[in-house]
Amino acid sequence: MGQSDIIELLEGSDKPLSRSEIAIQLNESPQKISFLLNKLIKWNEIVFEEIDRLTAREKYNCKRRMNLYSALNKFPNKKSNTKPK
Repeated sequence: MGQSDIIELLEGSDKPLSRSEIAIQLNESPQKISFLLNKLIKWNEIVFEEIDRLTAREKYNCKRRMNLYSALNKFPNKKSNTKPK
């Protein structure tokens, strides 16, 4: 399991996915998924959107704010989330 598996999963998904959803679908630990997601974001391979706790509770029954991840090619007008060096 590697970065390409995460990218393929996100490309095939109709909606952005949380770290937990990615970990469950790929049968990996959330810690390993976080490590790989951070690398993919740094290399501008994927994008993430942070949603506030109210939206997270409404849509995902989660009590905290959440990061949702998407393949970059799913949203061509969306800019990368990394800061310029």
